[in-house]
Amino acid sequence: MLGGASKRLPYRSMERVLLSVCLVSNIVIAGSFQGSLFTAYSRTSYFKDINTLEELDKSGLPIGTSSANLKDLFSGVGTPILKSLDSKYRVVTGEFVIDRTALYRDICCIERLADINVIISANYELNDGTVLLHRIKECPRSYYLSYIVKKGWPFKAVFDNVIQRYFEGGNCH
Repeated sequence: MLGGASKRLPYRSMERVLLSVCLVSNIVIAGSFQGSLFTAYSRTSYFKDINTLEELDKSGLPIGTSSANLKDLFSGVGTPILKSLDSKYRVVTGEFVIDRTALYRDICCIERLADINVIISANYELNDGTVLLHRIKECPRSYYLSYIVKKGWPFKAVFDNVIQRYFEGGNCH
């Protein structure tokens, strides 16, 4: 009765009212269903960006890095959030975690602050300006990168000269 054509129209007025109400409600329900399907398929929806380490912990995402140098990133720190993040942290070998983060969004990636802006602008920014990665402002640990030499090392002057040239050339921050 609702989907097909009727061979004869009803004689009573109540039957005609029922048929009219069914036809109109069918049009309204089908139209609203098609409209919601169109909206669902045409609009791109995203989850809210993670902005703190606490939100990262609550998200349940695993945390990975391709650098074995960062394997002790969360260890030895006493806060409960960082201890929880340490249980989700692992060093991934054989693949670039940052690629997996940008393309599949099933893992969180840890990178150095000095490197991430260059990496994003070089590899993970689309032509229209859309950035595939999001960087949070909190940092779980700070490191100082340096080369330590012995006191009285005979090549210290040469070494200092090379480091000074890197700074003067703008290669170091």
